[in-house]
Amino acid sequence: MNIKNSLFSLLVATVLLFSCVSQKKVDAIRQQLANSQADYQQTAAALGTCKTQDGADKQQIADLSAQIDKLKDDNNSALGKLDDMSVISKDQGASIKQSMADIRAKEKFIKELMAIINRKDSINDALVNNLKAALVDINDKDINVKIEKGVVYIDISDKLLFKSGSYSVTEIAKEV
Repeated sequence: MNIKNSLFSLLVATVLLFSCVSQKKVDAIRQQLANSQADYQQTAAALGTCKTQDGADKQQIADLSAQIDKLKDDNNSALGKLDDMSVISKDQGASIKQSMADIRAKEKFIKELMAIINRKDSINDALVNNLKAALVDINDKDINVKIEKGVVYIDISDKLLFKSGSYSVTEIAKEV
């Protein structure tokens, strides 16, 4: 019987040792377990959302990379066309330079003509002034000196040129 008593004692000691935890502690641990399980489920759901978002982000990155590659190809194509256009411009460069030289030569010629015209106008003005000064003694109503279209005109009235009823030129008109 000793063995039975020993076993019984051992059983009672084991039960007492393992059942030393109070009910409050067991309830608190159960609450922590429930909270941990809820946190786990939320984290698992967030992970699923992140995986979905990650997949969408990866797809967007792939789409943008494809767009970048297409834009690079378009840019290279445009640069190639620009090089072709530059060749055309280089071929026409000599013609443009010759045209510019011709324009400069014509511009120089026009400036020379303008200078000649200005000198002619100055000479005509001096001629008119000299004529008017020389004709101071004569009635201004009978003689008119003017410049029209680059030409000096001298108008002499009939009264000064001819006597009334005569066709011979007067002495004053001859003097003028």
